Order: sequence, then C-alpha cells, then structure tokens
Amino acid sequence: MRLTPILAVCAMLAGVTAPAHAQETGTLMKHRAAQIGDARGPGAARMAMNAFAACLVDRQPGRTAKMIAMPVDGEEYQSFIRKIAIHDENCMFEGRMSMSEQLLRGAFFQAFYLQDFGKGGPVTFDPAVQSKYRDIYPINISAQGEQAVAMEQFGECVARADGASLRKLLISLPGSSDETESFVVLNPRFSACIPNGMKFEFSKAILKGVLAEGMYRLSKANETKEAAK
Repeated sequence: MRLTPILAVCAMLAGVTAPAHAQETGTLMKHRAAQIGDARGPGAARMAMNAFAACLVDRQPGRTAKMIAMPVDGEEYQSFIRKIAIHDENCMFEGRMSMSEQLLRGAFFQAFYLQDFGKGGPVTFDPAVQSKYRDIYPINISAQGEQAVAMEQFGECVARADGASLRKLLISLPGSSDETESFVVLNPRFSACIPNGMKFEFSKAILKGVLAEGMYRLSKANETKEAAK
C-alpha cells in the first residue's frame, strides 16, 4: 500500500522557526509562532510548521485533542482539519505556507507529545498496554481509515522496538544532528515494522509525525494503565 498525503490545507505563517543558533535539542512548546525568530537551514520549514501546530495545541487544547481522537475518515474530522488552521488568528501571520493534511496531523502529534511527555515519558511498553486506536473505527473500515490505522500501528511498532531512540528523535529539532543520528539508529526498526505486502513511502517530515502518533498514543495508554494501579 502506497501512503500519500490525503488533503492539502494551507496555513498563514510568517516563515517563522526557532532561532538560527538554537540548541539542537529542546522543544518549541509554549511559544506562539510570532515569538519564534527567523532561521535558515534544512529544518527551517518543518520548524515553522511545528511552531504553528504547537501554538494551536497550546491555545486550543480541547479542540485539538478532540480532533486527534476522531476517525480520519469521518466528516467531523475533515471539517476540523480544514478549519482548525484558520481558527486562531494569534497563530497566523503574513505569508503563506502549504502543508498536507498528513503533515499537519503529524505536527499536532509532535506538539502533543512534547507537551505531555517532553520532560519525561515511558520508553518501554508492556504488551498489555494497547492504544486501541483501531477500536474507534467500524469493523468494515474504509480504505482511508485502514491507511490511518496502518500508519499508527507502524509508529507503535517502532515505539515498542526502541522507545528510547524514538523519544530522542521526537525531542530533537528538525535538521539537527540529533535528529539525523536518531533516524539512522531507527532505520532497521522501520523495515521490521512494515507489514508484509505494504509499501510505505514517507518524507522525513511525515515519517516523524507518524512515529509521534504511535509513541504518543502508547504513552497515553501507559499513563492510563499506571493511573489505574
């Protein structure tokens, strides 16, 4: 199965990212996009997108949390993903940046992971810990839903295989040496986690978002299990 972005959405940005001399590790959380300085480099566009998503998560926690809990093939989700990028003027600026639905979704999961687990989170997961993401879809799942589940399960598989390296990847800044090294370390896990008969084609930006979703959902499931003890 070839996985490609589903829907193009646009967000108004000022070409904003982290400062050019920022440390290579850390997060962009709790910053409005207007507070992030100009930058150059291979990760600049991804950092701008992540800052935009982090701004929306910070300012609209309930709305964004509701969206990522929805099946992607439902009309309500499609309405949310189309409108959320223009819902808050404080996260929008002059200029224009285009991003696919998949890129924006992945940026939201990276933002949620950094918000909830950026200062510390699980890196090993008991087999009993299950995200149950498939359960939000009907038995007769649509092709779009099946694609979303396959990507999420791929991310979960990598998280279970090497959560420590995946966590290092998710807290690294785009284009940093930490990010590059983490991708190299995780590369063998990617091949092992692709289901037989499927073909995944990801850009680095989409791949990081897919991995963030799997890691975030497992981490939240683990948090729920721990709280129930």
